[in-house]
Amino acid sequence: MEGPSVEAGRLQNLGLMMMDPTLLSCLSLFDSTLSVDQFFGFPQSLLEPLPNHLEGAKRVLDWCTENHVTILHPGHELYPQAFLGLERPPLFLSCLGNVERALRDRPRLAVVGTREPTKRSLSWLEHHLGEFLRRREAVIVSGGARGIDQRAHLVAIRAGAPTLVFLPSGLTKIYPREISSWREPILDSGGLLISPYAPTQEIRKSHFEGRNRLIAALGQVVLIAEARRRSGSLMTARLAAELGRTLAVLPSFPGEPQSAGTLDLLFNGAFPLRDSEDLLTLFDYRGTSFNATLGAN
Repeated sequence: MEGPSVEAGRLQNLGLMMMDPTLLSCLSLFDSTLSVDQFFGFPQSLLEPLPNHLEGAKRVLDWCTENHVTILHPGHELYPQAFLGLERPPLFLSCLGNVERALRDRPRLAVVGTREPTKRSLSWLEHHLGEFLRRREAVIVSGGARGIDQRAHLVAIRAGAPTLVFLPSGLTKIYPREISSWREPILDSGGLLISPYAPTQEIRKSHFEGRNRLIAALGQVVLIAEARRRSGSLMTARLAAELGRTLAVLPSFPGEPQSAGTLDLLFNGAFPLRDSEDLLTLFDYRGTSFNATLGAN
């Protein structure tokens, strides 16, 4: 039989969780039964102290505090409201960088595409995405992958615009590795490295879909620049369409393998982009409907 001291410790742990939603957020990394409702004062949040996982949660919280990492949970004022509409909103987001500048009231453009882009697409991003960022105080959202994603991040950094890098791993296991060397430029431009995983979490194949889902949800306009059929970029496009985001496509030449997915999107009604003026116009007239079944070939 457990003594009074054990029970008192559990009650103390429960009280700490009640007072500190940030610790509850860390706890969600270890217990999948926690739900978004528990961050908004629902009674079920008081039922389970879950002492077996509390030490692990405290270690994550301590690491984030020591390394100046902000933890966003569904009750945090800067937690992206776009995520609350997801079927499974992330309960833990570790953010390295200026959260206030990156997430407070700025237009958000998600950019994804092939890892093997043509020179034409890279040149378009350098010129027209750069011009868009010089004329509109927007945030670039992407996943740090080689090719289109990394070029979009670099264009934002050069323009002095915040860029958000969603990781498929923890903050101490950054993937791709070269993103680690971009840490200072990303932070200096007001950007963020964001992970929904524990700091020491290694990359897993299953994490890519979750990362793509967050990119699609956070982007108010989602730009696809060269995507093969059955690619991660096309998956992001479909997720964006299902969420009602404005979907834009950088046209490419028929017959090129990396253009098949984007041509499917264009054929079914996505917005073709010619230049920075088109991007500016899309942000002025967001909300036009788009068929969520596009690109299913």
